[in-house]
Amino acid sequence: MITGFRRRFDQIFARRTGYAALDKLHLRLHRRRDELLKVLEHPYIPLHTNASENDIRSFVTRRKISGAP
Repeated sequence: MITGFRRRFDQIFARRTGYAALDKLHLRLHRRRDELLKVLEHPYIPLHTNASENDIRSFVTRRKISGAP
């Protein structure tokens, strides 16, 4: 199954479109393939850092309301 995802990723992001900006983006994403597909091998890895941001959100909100630096 993981092999299929990698193959499909390569099909999508290794193709050239003729649009310079899109081709540049495809190339950049294709170079990061292993990093981007790491979640397939390690599904417990969080896909975002929102948990960390949510932990400090209430502190920042209180600081803004109180006007403290």
